[in-house]
Amino acid sequence: MKIKLFTVAAIVFFIVLFISINWYVNRQDRKYVRVEILNGSGIASAGKKTADYLRERQNDVICISDAPCDTIERTLVVERTKKNRVHAKKIASQLKSKNIFCVIDSSLYVDVTVIVGKDYNKYIKER
Repeated sequence: MKIKLFTVAAIVFFIVLFISINWYVNRQDRKYVRVEILNGSGIASAGKKTADYLRERQNDVICISDAPCDTIERTLVVERTKKNRVHAKKIASQLKSKNIFCVIDSSLYVDVTVIVGKDYNKYIKER
């Protein structure tokens, strides 16, 4: 009987410990935002220029690729992790974009997806 009680107590202890550690780690906000960039502008260099721009502002650009469509008029910022759109608001502010959407997708390893539109030159100046 003592062994069963000890086993149950140990399992409960480790479950509580796991939940506590997980809560603490998720509570800590990172200083950077993980960003995926999809180029939908039809301009070959727009994705890379946007990535460079965001990296200069201490964001972690995970990947750059082409959007399924290359006729996006306005740049879109899509929140992927938080319903309060905290990451998307930060990136949208840096890009001076007002087009923020929330499509939570925990299977992606990003906080935000930026779909670069034809208006990208409003925030990316030629150097």
